[in-house]
Amino acid sequence: IMSVGADGSQPHVLTNMNSENMLPALSPDGTQVAFTSFLRGGPDLYVVPMTGGRARRVSQRPGMNTGAAWLPDRSLLV
Repeated sequence: IMSVGADGSQPHVLTNMNSENMLPALSPDGTQVAFTSFLRGGPDLYVVPMTGGRARRVSQRPGMNTGAAWLPDRSLLV
């Protein structure tokens, strides 16, 4: 997962997991990104700080853990 400026400049790697990662969702306060990763085979949800670093797995339930969304007034995922 990477972030870039609005004009495509200033690319910044947030996490490098050597797996398929998709569907990033920025938290309302702009400090975190939730995304789906196939790092451990099936789709799990992860969160990584916008400053980069190690992603934290937050959902590994049976089935499809994809398409995370943040509640607009809190730092909670749905």
